[in-house]
Amino acid sequence: MLLNNTQKDIQNPTPEIETTTFASPEIEKTTHLVSYGTDHGKIDIELEQKTDSPTTGNRVFQNGQKAPNGKYKLGFMWYVRIEDGIIREMSLI
Repeated sequence: MLLNNTQKDIQNPTPEIETTTFASPEIEKTTHLVSYGTDHGKIDIELEQKTDSPTTGNRVFQNGQKAPNGKYKLGFMWYVRIEDGIIREMSLI
């Protein structure tokens, strides 16, 4: 898969990525929680593949709960807007 520069910038914005793999019995697929450092502390973003980049629609957790609503700085210049524990928007600055 070829990534454009934007996707490369956010694919692994922090050098220390922790992943947790789990399978949901209700949904027959495996997802991964990938940890990212933000200006509001560590968040865990649910991805289908460990190598996926965060995108709108991904579920987000902080301290085992849905991440609080707000705008989080993710990586060097990326921001994600989270509502109800879901990424609703991604933007540069």
